[in-house]
Amino acid sequence: MQAHFQLLQLAADVACMSCYFSACAPIFLKLADRAKVQAGMVIDAVLKQGGTVELSAIPTPCPNLAFDSDIGEQTLAAALEACIQIESSKNLQRLVETAKASPSFRRTAEDIWIESENTQDQLTRVLSTISTTKNKVEAITYTLTHIK
Repeated sequence: MQAHFQLLQLAADVACMSCYFSACAPIFLKLADRAKVQAGMVIDAVLKQGGTVELSAIPTPCPNLAFDSDIGEQTLAAALEACIQIESSKNLQRLVETAKASPSFRRTAEDIWIESENTQDQLTRVLSTISTTKNKVEAITYTLTHIK
């Protein structure tokens, strides 16, 4: 759920009209919704298993995840990099490794991990592409069309 809150905070930060890539806020909101669904799936699987699973702690939400300190402003690249870091901080591979007791729990954990890995790959590809362009409009357009 911490990933959900982090991504919600990012979406809120980006949604302000002074942010040049505010049109991308729905992307971050969609990622937040996906994180909430994943958290619900993990909770359901743990309850069905009838036990407990040690989950990785994710830092508390912080504002300005899209802020690039080198440039001194919010950037789309910084926002995408924050999303990648949030996805990787979920440490879902560890969840899969600890899910040996129940085959159904392991399947659920693997499905969530694969989805997260795919999201990280997609975000990394988009970040790589937009990092090579100097045109902000092209970067926004590319991001909007390539993140699902």
